[in-house]
Amino acid sequence: MNGVWREAVDAWSRDLDASARSSATVDGYVKHLTWLAESVQASPWDLTSAELGAWLDDRGWSLGTRRKVLVSLRSFYGWAVARRLCEWAPTAGLPSAAPLTRGPQRRPYAAGWNEAMWGYLTWLRAGNRSAGTVELRRGHLARLAEQCADPWRVTSQQLAGWLSNPDWKAETKRSLRSTLRSFYGWGVKTGRIALSPAVDLEAVMLPRSLPRPAPDDVLRMALLRANDRTRIALMLAGYAGLRAAEIAAVHTRQIGDGELLVIGKGGHHRRVPLHPHLRSELDAEMARRRRGEHGSGFRGRFLSDTGYLFPSDREPGPITSHHLSKLVGQALLGVWTTHTLRHRFATAAYLVERDLRAVQELLGHTKPETTARYAAVPEGALRSAVDGVGV
Repeated sequence: MNGVWREAVDAWSRDLDASARSSATVDGYVKHLTWLAESVQASPWDLTSAELGAWLDDRGWSLGTRRKVLVSLRSFYGWAVARRLCEWAPTAGLPSAAPLTRGPQRRPYAAGWNEAMWGYLTWLRAGNRSAGTVELRRGHLARLAEQCADPWRVTSQQLAGWLSNPDWKAETKRSLRSTLRSFYGWGVKTGRIALSPAVDLEAVMLPRSLPRPAPDDVLRMALLRANDRTRIALMLAGYAGLRAAEIAAVHTRQIGDGELLVIGKGGHHRRVPLHPHLRSELDAEMARRRRGEHGSGFRGRFLSDTGYLFPSDREPGPITSHHLSKLVGQALLGVWTTHTLRHRFATAAYLVERDLRAVQELLGHTKPETTARYAAVPEGALRSAVDGVGV
């Protein structure tokens, strides 16, 4: 621990001793601050939010330990700000829970990316972007960070060359372009760069694709094979049209009397009436939860009648959409996925009244043309239309 840190820790410790806090609380606070002081190179007054956040994420602590350490650090920096030892507390905006680290271990970024990545993701969270959106943007920028050392020295031509990768689907390129325009737009707004190199990137044209509804017999066989947990997930996709991320995040308080409150993209809410079969499955599971039991396939310490329908077995939160999609895919077999079950729901719902606007509301789409890509034209409708144009 260097001299600046030692002086800060000692001064804060003396003020804590003079307060009404217990000696155990004071010892805990000082211990946590000492961990930080012995681990970082920067002085306490030069430490950035990005550096402090990275330090917390690298510890691998449990949620409880991380929260306790953050309480101590917020107390320390609140004390420091009150005494004008620093102008801005680096604890601002730090989450109590560490971000998810699914998939392969993340490679470290080049030095020029650390502050940019942290600042941009913080900006998104301040705009109430969903955790899924933040993680998607982070993943996109991580791909770009593998290609360049400094995000602020990239040219438009270099970005275009990167996006021209023929191995990427059009949807992937469109999503990446959206992230680039958002990221470099943020860079301009915050004075990190004068002109966005992404502003003139050509719009990505998406070829019109046909709906791919999973066949009824595929869903029927999957329901017969599945355990209780997977069967409910299958039915939420095939009988209610929910996205994988929406299914994974369903909370028991969203299950109403005959309908489900769905929290979709961007935090938008919609209500979906429950199909009788799905309602029966949910009622049975909720009755088990109230008795302190649970259906087959469910596991973990966080099962309750007032928690998430699909809780993680590692932390108090829902399972990831990736895990949910994997469970459904294993039950469906072949090429069928959670999303093709959503296509199946859209197609079947459209067939009932041929009301595309109603299906749009059920799926949570903002544009009817998006819904049209999900609902397949009923079999024979095209032939009937052509046959009817004769004279």
